[in-house]
Amino acid sequence: MDEERIRKRLALIEEISDLIAKSLPKTEEAYRSADRLTMDATERRLQIVSEAELDAMRVLYKDIGERIVGDEESLIDSMEKSLGRGVVEQVKKRRALRNRLVRAYTDADPAEIYRQASERSDLKGFEKAVLSALRAAK
Repeated sequence: MDEERIRKRLALIEEISDLIAKSLPKTEEAYRSADRLTMDATERRLQIVSEAELDAMRVLYKDIGERIVGDEESLIDSMEKSLGRGVVEQVKKRRALRNRLVRAYTDADPAEIYRQASERSDLKGFEKAVLSALRAAK
């Protein structure tokens, strides 16, 4: 089991979440009028969180004895039993935003970016669910 790799990803998520908290403007309106550097940093940090979540899920998926089949969406869906529906739905939302940001689509809604950046309590839920699944896999 690659528990150390999963724990490193969880630590990274916490670190990045703290950075978001320190730099995110207090309101959505302030975010919308923020300088490009602040907006870019927020977007990039959300992308890093999404990548770390997916990597932790990949490792956990393999550790619970499953064989990865299909795309990343199939992997995420398959983790619902281990992590819970609410956790998986939040990961999917963050992943969808990440995909829009990475591909530089113009439909990346600033309100959604701000919402995900400001409402990060689900990240603690992700961590708890992953640690619980790790304990169950031992």
